[in-house]
Order: sequence, then structure tokens, then C-alpha cells
Amino acid sequence: AALAGKEIVSIACGSEHSVAVERGGVVWVWGRNIHGQLGNMAHQLHYRPPDFPKEATPVKMVFDPLPPPGEVRQVACGRDHTVVLFEDGQVWGCGHNFRFQLGIEHGQNAYYATCMSSVWAKYTKTQPQLRQEEEERLGCDKRNEIPVMSVEAYSRRVEAGQRRLLLRYDRRERELAEGLRNNEDCWSTSSELDEERVEREEEEARLQQEVRDSARVLEIACGEMHTVALLSNGLVVACGSGENGQLGIGHDIDMNFPVSVPAMSERAGVRLVCSSSSTFAYLPVTVSPVAREEEGDSKTG
Repeated sequence: AALAGKEIVSIACGSEHSVAVERGGVVWVWGRNIHGQLGNMAHQLHYRPPDFPKEATPVKMVFDPLPPPGEVRQVACGRDHTVVLFEDGQVWGCGHNFRFQLGIEHGQNAYYATCMSSVWAKYTKTQPQLRQEEEERLGCDKRNEIPVMSVEAYSRRVEAGQRRLLLRYDRRERELAEGLRNNEDCWSTSSELDEERVEREEEEARLQQEVRDSARVLEIACGEMHTVALLSNGLVVACGSGENGQLGIGHDIDMNFPVSVPAMSERAGVRLVCSSSSTFAYLPVTVSPVAREEEGDSKTG
């Protein structure tokens, strides 16, 4: 009854939560919400919030800071996470992120819908270019058709990602540094602080440029604890749990940032679908009515 009279254009279901998209871009959610998969923490406003938060009736997903204008192109759900794709290519997500299924490197849950476009659509080069760069940067085994990232290289990438996040989000560090600049017990020197400030500014400029130059996300799909996306340049990227090889990148390590999937990329017209711990890319085939009739006649004959 809560959605009666509303024009619902798409729906998706997770393990214990559901999502319905109303025409106009309004996203309705209900069900279990312990990991923030509904993108609405209304229960936190209660004096004593429940131990196992849930919404028994549909509530609106909250976009932080504001949702993009326009229609929702697609919505997909994992077991405890939700991803929303808008017509302009922006990707927003919320919920469980401990296996990095949202592609957010810090691995913390997102309790409100958070924009992930700068992470998911940063691939602007062709697959051969990416493969060569990944081999050079990550120390991949060039004998293998699919680049394989070593555990050591992955650890370095995670460490670098954490440093970038600290530089981006911890604004108080600059204020603290300015206050302690003349203190003999200061934990870092003036030159070190200047270097960190320059690195932070360069990183912010790089991220802004990536957003301007980025490819658009055309399609998304979610497994239990992983997410894949098809980009406008033909690349397929994936992140999250790789425990069962569901990311298709040659190893079973969880990825805390989207990586390209060579075997599925640059195939015109490809579509994506995920089961709990697997990913499929397929090419839809349209059978004409004449061919269908001929096939039926051959079987009956």
C-alpha cells in the first residue's frame, strides 16, 4: 500500500532487503538495514535504536550530499549492499563494504548513498594499454594471458590507497600542523608538512581531472559480495570479494578498487549478470520469427 499509485520502473532484491525505483529518480527501500544497505539510517534518530535495524515499510534512500538530477537507469543489490546507476552515468552505493564491494578503498560501510563515480569510471584507455600499464606497475606475470597481481603488489596498492584517503579526507591535519609548526615536540618538520600539502593538492587535482575525462558507466551487476560494471569505452571492471575467482582477474584476492576484467572487456553489445559468487558476460541473440518457425518445423518434421 505504501507504493500504491506510484509508477515503479525497476526493482531489485538483496538477501534481506528490497529496492524499488519510482519514475523521477526516487529510490524506495525496505528490509534489513544492519549494514546500511537501505541508505537511510532513520532508526538512528530514535532514543534507543534497535540492535538489528530494519524498515518494515518503504522509506526513501538518502543521497549524501544530494542525488544527481534525472532518472535512475538501473539498481542492483548484493547480499548487503546496493548500487544505483543514474542515466548520466553517475554511480552511487551504500551498505556493506568490508569486502570492498562498493569499490571504496577504506573498507568501511556506507550508511547513506555515496557517490562512487570517480572510482568506477576512471578508466579512459583501451584494454591493451591498461594491460601493459598494469604489467609494468603491478609486476604481473607476462606469460599469463590475464594479468595477475602479486600479493606484494596488492599490499603496496592498498597502502598507497590508504595514504591517498588520509590526504584527501583528514583536513584537520593541516590545521594541526599549522598550530604545531613552531612547537619543538612537533611530530613532523615544516618541509614534510609542505610536501604532504603539495601531495594532497596534486591528488585532488588528479581526481578532478579523472572525473572530467572519465568513461561513463552503462551497466552494473552485483553478486553476494562483489560488483561489476560495464563502461562506455567497452571495459568491464570489478571489485569486492575474489574468494572464488568471481572477479575474473586471475587470482582470489579481494580488490578494494575496481580493476579491469580483460576476458570480458571490449566486446560489443556485452551484458553483465552475477550470481552469488560468479560473474557472466553474454551477448544477447535475437532470433527472428521466421527462423523460430523454421526451427519449429524442423523439430516437428
